[in-house]
Amino acid sequence: MFTKKIFPVFVFLLVSVLFFSCEKEEEEPLEELEFQVVHVADQYYTCKWNAPNISTFEKYYIVHSPFILGVDDDPKNINYKRRTLDSDQTKDNCNVSVINNNGLPLYFQLFVDIGDRYIRSEVIRFETPKSETIDVAATSAIHYPEKDAIYFVEIGLRGLNYYDYKEKQIKENTEVDFPFRISKTHIGNNGFGEEIYTTNENELIIYDANTLEEKDRFSTNGDIYSVATNDNGLIALSVKNSSNEIQILSRANLTLLNNLVSFNAYNNNRGVAFLSKENNELIEVGGSYSMYFRLDENGIVQEDSYIANPFQPSGFNEIITVSPSENYYIYSGKGEVFDSEMNGIIDLNSLFGNYYSRYLFDKEETYLYAILSNASGNFIDKFSVPNFDWVGRKEFVNGTSLDLFYRDGEIHVATFTDDFYCTYIHALNF
Repeated sequence: MFTKKIFPVFVFLLVSVLFFSCEKEEEEPLEELEFQVVHVADQYYTCKWNAPNISTFEKYYIVHSPFILGVDDDPKNINYKRRTLDSDQTKDNCNVSVINNNGLPLYFQLFVDIGDRYIRSEVIRFETPKSETIDVAATSAIHYPEKDAIYFVEIGLRGLNYYDYKEKQIKENTEVDFPFRISKTHIGNNGFGEEIYTTNENELIIYDANTLEEKDRFSTNGDIYSVATNDNGLIALSVKNSSNEIQILSRANLTLLNNLVSFNAYNNNRGVAFLSKENNELIEVGGSYSMYFRLDENGIVQEDSYIANPFQPSGFNEIITVSPSENYYIYSGKGEVFDSEMNGIIDLNSLFGNYYSRYLFDKEETYLYAILSNASGNFIDKFSVPNFDWVGRKEFVNGTSLDLFYRDGEIHVATFTDDFYCTYIHALNF
């Protein structure tokens, strides 16, 4: 009886001793790896560590990324948003160099493969002042300054993300049922909250800028080229139909208040914008003419005029960018610059043959910045105001610049980077 009772206890004690002995032998405290990363120069980092004293050692992996690797992620099988340097070095040769071509904030972590599991080092962080990385593969962006927000449209044009750059986080995201195009989108507040006005073929679609929930739809009798609002109850649509209309809507009930006649060709893209929201001064720019209308609060024309577009052939891009003091506006991918009297000043395309996707006037109205499109590289041009002479060009590697905006008194640029398939905000420094 005594032998039968003590034998199970003996077996339990023996198994426990063996288990904990093995666990103690395999476990490697993090501090003994002494993983170190040195920022050698602008783009270069050197990683060093101690060799772990484990007989089952197989390989080292150094993961570097703007995003920290998840607890359950395998460094041998991670996606394109994180990069693993697969080190073929021997156990005792413990150093390697990493190149970061675009100045992204980076996190480094060492993984030691010991056969049945990994030993992980602590994460080493390299932050970049006044910049951050957003886990969104964006193809375009639009800034909402009153909200400290940027809206990123994902590659594929179906995903929409609301990013708060004060809190540095994505607040909301949604999937839309049509191709969401920034060139046909506007933001504003007409007393019904902060809103996003966008278009799909003949429909105006209004989203809540905070929740990204759809609020309203309005159908017209033709495809909509562009949309604008005066933030005081009026919405303007440049519509393609037999009457070549500019439709003025009431935001309160989305009823048609007035039809304005455009002299631009039926099948030419046209941009529309409020040159002065306070005075309800509306402009439309197309391939043939610039149109001007001063409206009353009910959308009725009080004054109008037009002038032939001096830049022929005109470039197409429905976005109109108005300068802070409303002295200038710029239209189309060719960079057609006008003064507030609709007089043509310069066609930026005529300088070097470049086309542009987005524009920003600085707050003092002394410089104009323009993002190049259709270029073999990622460039931003700078022009002086009022003569619009070319000042210089800045290049960013491995990506595409999406938009320019002010943050904390400085101009920042939102860039999609190919390196980690994500979006990066950083100071322009130009």
